Amino acid sequence: METENNTCKAHSGFKTDIINMKADISKLWEKWDTMQKTIIAIFVTLSLNLVGIIFLLLRN
Repeated sequence: METENNTCKAHSGFKTDIINMKADISKLWEKWDTMQKTIIAIFVTLSLNLVGIIFLLLRN
């Protein structure tokens, strides 16, 4: 009879695989968060540059 501390060989690696998968998913979320911040920064910069160019063109 199996106890909680003594698992069979066929199922012994599943818990480790799940833990590793959760760690990989959290790393992907961190990368996605960084990519979102970068994309937002690029669009804000481009928008401000466009507003500045339009302002300079209309001023003349």
